[in-house]
Amino acid sequence: DHVLRSFRRCCLLLYHAHRGLCGRPARPMGPYQITQPRVWPLPLTINLVQPGDYGHPLGHPLQAVSPAEVDRIVALHNDLRNDLASGNMAGFPSAANNLRLEYDGELAKLAQIHSQSCQFQHGCVGCGRIDTYLGQNLFLSPRGNWEQAIMTWWNEHRRTNSFTIYNYQFSPLNGHFTQMAWAKNIKIGCGATDCHQLGGARYMVCHYIPGGNMVGQPVYVRGTPCSRCPELSSCEAGTPSLCRITGLNNPAWNRSVSKEDLARYNFTWNLYNTYKP
Repeated sequence: DHVLRSFRRCCLLLYHAHRGLCGRPARPMGPYQITQPRVWPLPLTINLVQPGDYGHPLGHPLQAVSPAEVDRIVALHNDLRNDLASGNMAGFPSAANNLRLEYDGELAKLAQIHSQSCQFQHGCVGCGRIDTYLGQNLFLSPRGNWEQAIMTWWNEHRRTNSFTIYNYQFSPLNGHFTQMAWAKNIKIGCGATDCHQLGGARYMVCHYIPGGNMVGQPVYVRGTPCSRCPELSSCEAGTPSLCRITGLNNPAWNRSVSKEDLARYNFTWNLYNTYKP
């Protein structure tokens, strides 16, 4: 009941603000004339893609993210997650169970397909059948680059408090940060497209597995770094506060989620759909 009441209050406040009932009228979303970087502009999102059928691709996925960019995406994500887990971020406790992210080609393909749709909204347009939830962060900028996108998402930590870390509650103020910081995420894949439909801006998408932002769950477990690593994982010198899962046959690499986590995802999604405007 507490979760439902908190969620309802948050949604109503943001809905009225978006509708212009807090002193100024809401600005229309289109046509797009992108002059400043932006994340998904509507006030209600949980940064997740729901399992389902998303139709056929609008074209062949391009190889739009270079190997050097892949290395930078992974390194920057892991450096930031490592700083957080180490307790080096003011106002945040150290993390006992944060995993090291690895790049995944299939996730990247889905992110690229969605970015090529040039539809600036959460989902996975043209991705076919998706059988599991995906975490998803979106970014749009006239001259976007990956460092700009990633740091824009991560800097939402400035609007995050410790209560959110211990017991995630939906908030459009920090959903990109919590998705990036979610301890159990182990894979990432990204795509990008320059979209004339979006004013020529660069549309950048990153997917995460298994995905975060489950209402009522911790973003991570506070404690000594690496003290709660999964089996067959360990910490390494490059990111000493992140658990790295080794071995392709390790069950932790499985894309499927537990029945308990699936129920939590479904609860979060249903709650979102119940109270969004």
